[in-house]
Amino acid sequence: MHWFYNTKVRTKLIISFALVLTLATTVSIVSYSNLISVVDRSEEMYENKLASIQDLGYSNASLLLARGHILASFNTDDIAKRKDYITRAFEETKKVDTYGQKYLKHDLSEEEKEILDKFLPQWKIYKGYVTDVGNLVLNNQMDEAIKIFYGESGPSQLSSRKYIRDLIDYNVKEAEELHISSHESADSAELIIVVLTIASILVGVFISLFLSNYISKNIKEVLDRTQSLSSSCIKNLSNGTDQLAAGDLNINIETPTKNLEVKSKDEFGELAANINEVIINTEGIVGSVEKAVEAIKTTINEMEYVVDESLKGNLQARGNSDKLVGSYKALV
Repeated sequence: MHWFYNTKVRTKLIISFALVLTLATTVSIVSYSNLISVVDRSEEMYENKLASIQDLGYSNASLLLARGHILASFNTDDIAKRKDYITRAFEETKKVDTYGQKYLKHDLSEEEKEILDKFLPQWKIYKGYVTDVGNLVLNNQMDEAIKIFYGESGPSQLSSRKYIRDLIDYNVKEAEELHISSHESADSAELIIVVLTIASILVGVFISLFLSNYISKNIKEVLDRTQSLSSSCIKNLSNGTDQLAAGDLNINIETPTKNLEVKSKDEFGELAANINEVIINTEGIVGSVEKAVEAIKTTINEMEYVVDESLKGNLQARGNSDKLVGSYKALV
């Protein structure tokens, strides 16, 4: 964190904003990616499972309708109605093939292909029986048609229906698994979004508290030093010079203001260094005043010595000017 303290306040704010923005962007990206995942799973469930179930359901319904139309043709003596029932049976048989072709266009699993490999031969056999039975009915060969329909065609008809139900059950199971997986993905996405959102809020609060504390603490330290400098050092210096001007040499100028600790190289660090320079300069001025007072005291003492000696008749007496310089030395 040392490098962070040494950056400018403006840079600190930009870095903090960038960090919060990055977290917010991360939340958005994660939310979007998980939403896309859920949508993709939903589309997959519809395209490969629900649509497949629909096609298989229609195939099964058409197979049953074809069987029902043939049975209906057995129960009527009206030739026109028989022909109509058989025509409908043939149409429903074609629909089974049509829906089957649609189903084959879906993305099939290996298990579905295995079931289809069993279904297609049985369906081909049963479809042939339907054609034969229908033609027999149209030719009014009812006994032969009924015999084939209830006898030879039975196993292939039952097998065809069984394999269609197996395919439907398989796709229902897969759809349920996709549905559960979608819910799990949605729950996981919700958890991640909540966690990242809370983390973003906490980081934002932490950064706000850190920066506000950092700025307020440094401002308070600077204010404390400037107030101390104004109310103590400069005031004491002013009072001392006033006393000196009034002839009072018994002055004691205190400079209690301590230097600020320079912890960083940002604006606050530069300000602290400038305040310290003012404090040092003030202490230097106080030191100069104290030296001047000492020089005046020494001059007065030496002049008192010269005056005392003159009163005693020793007009050649001179003071000790070794400790004095300039005008003070010439005066003594």
